[in-house]
Amino acid sequence: MLGYGVSQERGEKMAAEQKAPQFMKKLKEVTEGRAQPLGFTPALPTKLPPILLVGELASEQREQIAPALLKELDAVLLRSGNLPTDDLLHKLGEEKLPWGLWPKGTLAAEPARLAELGCEFVVLGEGDPAGLLQEKKLDWVLEVSSNLTDGLARAAGKLPVNAVLFTDQISLPLKVGQLLNYQRLIDLIGKPSLICLIGEISPGDLTALCEVGFRAIVLDLGQENLEKLEALRKAIATLRPARRKAEEAAAALPLAEPEEFTGEEI
Repeated sequence: MLGYGVSQERGEKMAAEQKAPQFMKKLKEVTEGRAQPLGFTPALPTKLPPILLVGELASEQREQIAPALLKELDAVLLRSGNLPTDDLLHKLGEEKLPWGLWPKGTLAAEPARLAELGCEFVVLGEGDPAGLLQEKKLDWVLEVSSNLTDGLARAAGKLPVNAVLFTDQISLPLKVGQLLNYQRLIDLIGKPSLICLIGEISPGDLTALCEVGFRAIVLDLGQENLEKLEALRKAIATLRPARRKAEEAAAALPLAEPEEFTGEEI
């Protein structure tokens, strides 16, 4: 029997409604830029925000979550290894919101079963079984700290994970030294990066996080209200588009000087 009373038939029906969102695909597009479609009349894709908003929910907060809060989010991260209730699955399905789990312990279901019910991604820490990373039915996010050495940051970038989540409890406003350290780690890891934030986020902090390379902010919905989320959405809308990896690589490559043609065969 599934946790929290989710029936198999109803759960799979709700999951079918949520197959389209693909949060990790959107996160990658925000990080690297969206590929242009082929054809004579390319479609006009929706504009991508520079930073995505992810709402973090603890088990005791799930039933009280207001639909208005969900409308401001790009995804929901459930802080539990158990499955969501029928009611929450229905709310997420109505808003077409992708969701993932942050177990902080043992997963209550097999990855294949989680995927069937609509779970898209799971956050893993150093103490979780390494074999889970070989399961391809889910996307994996690695929990990391800002205290990583250069060697461990490079190692994290080589693991088969889709993104990394910085989980330090950082104080706001941000300091220049913190930004330098995050820039170092994001460059070394080379994967889409999320960060957990608590407290008032100023436009300056938001711009700084975007410029160093963070592409998603995880907010505890137990401490956020609708007014704050709406204000944050508006602030994100005013950000300049983030510089993509392809643009950064092109800017780093020196332009070769053209060779002078002498008219002689080589």
